[in-house]
Amino acid sequence: MRSRPPWADAGTCHGMGRELKMENHTLGFKQLVQHPTHIGGNTLDLVLTRGVDIADLVVSSYTSALSDHFLLTFQVVWWNELPANVRITELLTSFRKRLKTHLFRVHLDSA
Repeated sequence: MRSRPPWADAGTCHGMGRELKMENHTLGFKQLVQHPTHIGGNTLDLVLTRGVDIADLVVSSYTSALSDHFLLTFQVVWWNELPANVRITELLTSFRKRLKTHLFRVHLDSA
């Protein structure tokens, strides 16, 4: 039997929304948006994480003619801890190679 998170029966979440919350909890995901993300007052946009920390999550209530959703911004904490030569590359292939090399070195240093 699944353990039920404390928020499973709280709020105005019904039906499929409640099921989504339960599945995310079961899989170990955290939903970090706690404010409405739509001009109608509902939370429709999510930031789901599992094993990744974020900082400075902001829901900007700015709306434009392009969308009726608010802008979500945040920082992935570990990104700022990467060396500059990994973060600043022009090509995705270069970034992947440098990231793999960096993570391999970190693993060897911790062994």
